[in-house]
Amino acid sequence: MSWTNRLSKIARCLLGKKYAEKLIMIANILCHDWHTDILFSSDFHYIFYNTSDEEVIAGFPKIDPESLAEILRYVRYQRDFFITRENYGCFFFNYPRLYGKEDIMNWKNVQKKNWKILKEYKFTPSLLPAGPESLVCHHGLIFCSSSVKNYIKEGFFLDVGGCFGDSALIFLKHYNPSKVISFEPSAPNREIYKSVMQRNHINESQYELSAFALGKECTSIYYTEKQGGGNTIIQTENGKTKVEITTLDKFCSDRKISNIRLIKADVEGMGLDMLLGSEKTIRKNRPVLNLSIYHNRDELLKIYKTLYEWQLDYQFMIRNLSLVTELTLIAWPKELDQLK
Repeated sequence: MSWTNRLSKIARCLLGKKYAEKLIMIANILCHDWHTDILFSSDFHYIFYNTSDEEVIAGFPKIDPESLAEILRYVRYQRDFFITRENYGCFFFNYPRLYGKEDIMNWKNVQKKNWKILKEYKFTPSLLPAGPESLVCHHGLIFCSSSVKNYIKEGFFLDVGGCFGDSALIFLKHYNPSKVISFEPSAPNREIYKSVMQRNHINESQYELSAFALGKECTSIYYTEKQGGGNTIIQTENGKTKVEITTLDKFCSDRKISNIRLIKADVEGMGLDMLLGSEKTIRKNRPVLNLSIYHNRDELLKIYKTLYEWQLDYQFMIRNLSLVTELTLIAWPKELDQLK
């Protein structure tokens, strides 16, 4: 019998079951790394609760084993540690039992890098600071080959979901685009974006900030606006903020924009709609794609499926750019692999 079982038995004899269990809980808290903050940085768990491994595997034909493992890992965390909306924020958990020592150490190192970059680029904690998916991982570009990075130089970058300007700033600092066009429907976010660019001495000719949201058709809706990365245009009841939605195809056609070399999209659940309105642009320009696929089942199971069925002759890779969330699809024209 282990010492913990012995201690439990003694406690039950001396204190009775009710108080012994409370004592055991206190002992566990003192002996292990327990946390009372939220288990995940999102509330997507209920969406993936009934998503099976078999469904995931069927949804990603011909994906490489490492990418498939990343997808399954994400879904299993969301599904197997299910948190309801009622108890979200109150979950009590043993951190190392869920993530493992290597994951925790890697994540701590990533966080250190992220805070260093935040300071370098003059972000402040009051801005709900940008995460490692942009500042450290460059939305997956750090995993790409030199031929992919050379391919995107001096082309147009389309930053769909511009938020505070962290993605645009990283692109301008590291990848030499001819221009970054960011789409951000939130007016408060756009103001912060502009201030970030000013503080980092980015010339206004290097970027453009559009109030359009991108979808699969041109329309307008009213939604509930909120500042920060969680701002979503998914229509909500009693929304008071009007936003114009266009397609990427129409935007680029109207503006006669060509030489598009990168499309990054993190649009809080609207990723599939954005993609469906972008087919002509993607076929014509063959850009590198960095698409978030973790917000809902449509993003996870249909974005890859759509690109696969378009038969673009692209190479795919999927990586998790955070400890649990920020699952991102990275895609590039296959011919770039021959330039290594």
